Amino acid sequence: YLRVSGQFHFAIGLLHMFGFNLPETNRKYFLASSFVDYWRRANIYMKDFLMKLCYYPLVVRFKKLGTMWSVVAAISCTFVLTWFLHPYQWFWIRGSFQNDAKDVVFWTLLGLAVILNSVRELTVKTRNPKVQSNWHAAMREALSTAGTFTIVTLLWSIWTCDSLAQWLGIWQFADVDTVLYGAAAVLVIMVAKIALESPVGFAKPKPKLAAKHLQSVLLWRPAAYFVVL
Repeated sequence: YLRVSGQFHFAIGLLHMFGFNLPETNRKYFLASSFVDYWRRANIYMKDFLMKLCYYPLVVRFKKLGTMWSVVAAISCTFVLTWFLHPYQWFWIRGSFQNDAKDVVFWTLLGLAVILNSVRELTVKTRNPKVQSNWHAAMREALSTAGTFTIVTLLWSIWTCDSLAQWLGIWQFADVDTVLYGAAAVLVIMVAKIALESPVGFAKPKPKLAAKHLQSVLLWRPAAYFVVL
């Protein structure tokens, strides 16, 4: 998906050169701290399209079921439509409707993850939270991001294989180096999350900073992002 998102950015960049000021297509989806957050960041055009034409109307239609169940029903229908639209794109480009078990597994698991995450956000008790230090909050966000990145990456590996049998067969080649590479990738994601989007990082410079120092901070943000990722 990194390659696909890069193609999206490249296409939008070309359109910008011709005067079409279009918004970004993906927003640092590697740093998503939850599955709902990932859904908001990745393929933003598709997400906005589905939210406007499917999710919001269905939430209103199912409001008699209650808030939680209307959200669950709307998300379920939205992901079914998402699953259908992706094979339809293949049909529109190649003339054949490509669909197999791995696509069903990918969209089912991702949809369930988003549903569980949404239900948790709706049902979490709003008690007075304990005041946490910036570092404590940053580490919590980093760990959540690491978990989300790991699971989404596993789902991507299923989606990009030719079949489920191929995906299962790949695991016989996994060894200690595979685990170490995976752990290093997760560590990089955690560091990037803390550096770019946490209270202790430099993602949000203080408003009282001098203009010269503020400019240097803003220049460090994209530089650090590209160096780390």
